[in-house]
Amino acid sequence: MLSHKIVIGSAQFGLDYGIANINGKVSFDEVKKIITYAQLYQVSTIDTAISYGDSEVSMGKIGVNEWKIVTKLPKIPETCESVDSWISDNIQKSLSRLNVTKIEAILLHNPMQLLGKNGVEIWSSLRHHQSLGIVNKVGFSIYDPIELDKLYFQFKPDVVQFPYNVLDRRIETSKWLRRLRNDKVETHARSVFLQGLLLMNKNNRPKKFSHWEDIWLLWDNFLSKKNITAMHACIGFVLLNKNIDKIVVGVDSKNQLQEILDFDNNIICLDDFVRLTSNDVDLINPSRWGEG
Repeated sequence: MLSHKIVIGSAQFGLDYGIANINGKVSFDEVKKIITYAQLYQVSTIDTAISYGDSEVSMGKIGVNEWKIVTKLPKIPETCESVDSWISDNIQKSLSRLNVTKIEAILLHNPMQLLGKNGVEIWSSLRHHQSLGIVNKVGFSIYDPIELDKLYFQFKPDVVQFPYNVLDRRIETSKWLRRLRNDKVETHARSVFLQGLLLMNKNNRPKKFSHWEDIWLLWDNFLSKKNITAMHACIGFVLLNKNIDKIVVGVDSKNQLQEILDFDNNIICLDDFVRLTSNDVDLINPSRWGEG
């Protein structure tokens, strides 16, 4: 069932987030409508982060005690006197803002810090909070599977969140996705809409993306031929991958969530997407969009 795989991404609840977002931060009333509607359809997990503005505060006011909450720690200051105290303080503040007593998962937003001088202490602290029952799982939020090459064997996570969409398939082509699945590590795909870029029609795409005109022509023709919305094509592509446990979707409105949950699983197959892929990090990594 689709609703059991969907995770509500809440960056838009606290920030003006996403290249296709023309309305800015989602209003508190609309967040409440999204949360209420999601519950009706048995969506049970929310993804947030300390760095997502007042996202945690908004959800705490609405009431998310029955939800599974995945949140992320920001970069841990190299100069803090006690790593464990810093982590404990930030987890407690998240619990307070969310108005919950337990968090489903804590992910490191900058997991490469584990390779620094405080790495072992950071990981030990996360596992300690897990042993206390405050946190159920710990893991990484990565940007490139290369990070797993360097981290995985010393710091084996319970959960890994990664970008994955019709253009960005690095987690799959690197063989890491299958490895994670075989090792029973929970897998969360994010950026399934590539921050909304894949949802934009050709007239609204920023001119800087015209460099990849051949890809957009393939994408637009595919959507037209299949008579499918970009949103449903993006969701369908990720659903076809059985090695993915959860799909994090950023939602701007209740109506958008309704469209996502209305998706019919049986209208596309993996072969439809064979030619739609890119290894160009200037396109598939949003952190590079401001360059050049």
